[in-house]
Amino acid sequence: MYRIPKIAILMGTSRTCERSFLRGIAKYSSLLGHWAVCTRPPYYLKSKKHFMPHLLKWGVQGIVACDTEVDEEIINSNIPIISLVATHQIPGLINAIGDTIESGRMAADHFLQRGFQNFAFCGIGKMYWSLGRRDSFRDRVKKAGFETHIFTEPNSLYYSSWQKTQQELVQWLRALPKPIGLMTCADDCSQHVIEACHLANINVPDEISIIGTDNDELVCSLSKPTLSSVALDFESAGYEAATILNKVIKGEKTAIQNIMIRASHVVERQSCNILAINNKEVVNALLFIQDNAKYPIQVIDVVNASSMSRRSLELGFKKHCNCSIHTQIKHYRIKLICKMLTETNMTIGQIAKVMAFTNIPHISRYFHDSMKIRPSGYRKKHSQTY
Repeated sequence: MYRIPKIAILMGTSRTCERSFLRGIAKYSSLLGHWAVCTRPPYYLKSKKHFMPHLLKWGVQGIVACDTEVDEEIINSNIPIISLVATHQIPGLINAIGDTIESGRMAADHFLQRGFQNFAFCGIGKMYWSLGRRDSFRDRVKKAGFETHIFTEPNSLYYSSWQKTQQELVQWLRALPKPIGLMTCADDCSQHVIEACHLANINVPDEISIIGTDNDELVCSLSKPTLSSVALDFESAGYEAATILNKVIKGEKTAIQNIMIRASHVVERQSCNILAINNKEVVNALLFIQDNAKYPIQVIDVVNASSMSRRSLELGFKKHCNCSIHTQIKHYRIKLICKMLTETNMTIGQIAKVMAFTNIPHISRYFHDSMKIRPSGYRKKHSQTY
């Protein structure tokens, strides 16, 4: 006789990362079998300090929790646990951990393609995800021939210590060479940088262009200017976590030790919407590409729109954008397709027609080559309306 799995979910729901992770779990539950779910009482109801005895009495078979919720009592229960890592990995558990390497590389490439030659990173203490993103960003920037200025906030910020840290951050930002592309380890950290820029009378994005991490839509939209951020695919990780947990509950063996929450793309908002290039011809060529991204323009079209030879313009793109003209054309066409997929109700066929592709398979191959996902899959993951 089939028994409905009883799962305890011990994590908040106020942040995009948590809600998206839980959305993936809910999708697995709805598609492959209903789960009975128990959560901690909400903040407005008095909750008991020791929650585990109640879960055991209920017959809990699996736990999905933020690492900050996992205590010794929960670990000693011998119930299968998947931990969504916020601060640290827990030995012996299956940990869902955020990507560090690809997120740092994406942010660095975003700045490099816009012609930045000055780079900075703002992190938080010794958090593994902050250190990993810092190192990845710095390595990618170094590979392109540049150095990275680094500022690290302490792990714990109370009001008194935050005032001192903010003053230090203001001084650091003022001393940075401008214009500069700055990545932060998290969107909350981006907010700190924005506030410090306001205090220092530094213009964002003209002087400092900022990209955060996690793409927490509420945090990003509340900032002024709105914050750009590297999005992580928490929903797919949640679905994978539910799949693994279900296997473990059934007694099936799994070799997976960790679940990777992969970086998917940079969501560009106002905080990094700028070109930092001091070559007028290259800037004009980039503006031509942006203005004509919906057309199947070729490198020769960009060259003909400038007063430079093809070789000189290619060298200019390599120097100022760290990539070829062809790469920039594809970047802006993909960016426009992403925008139409997430912000309009146009069908894939209609988008293909607007973008001058011959058919749906053609645009699908083109899109998948860069994004490693089909247009329909991208829309399903990132659209706010579907």
